[in-house]
Amino acid sequence: SLFSQVDQYLTGDVVLGNLEGTLSSGGGSKCGAGSTNCYAFQTPPSYNRWLKQAGFTVMNLANNHAFDFGPSGQRQTVAALTRVGIRNTG
Repeated sequence: SLFSQVDQYLTGDVVLGNLEGTLSSGGGSKCGAGSTNCYAFQTPPSYNRWLKQAGFTVMNLANNHAFDFGPSGQRQTVAALTRVGIRNTG
């Protein structure tokens, strides 16, 4: 239901999305304690299934939020996508 308004457009041999954040848990955020103007996005790795169910086949990770939770967050993101057969780039 997350993509219910657009899922009709998420079809094809290659369906590319841009993941603005990480599919990870734990780890240190890039934002310092008490920061008032910093954004770090972290989504549970289990949400990988919703991206797969929506029809995505490839996720771009090359953006300003790729390292919101450091190298560990990025490794977890790649692993979560791989588990459901979504390739990644960037």
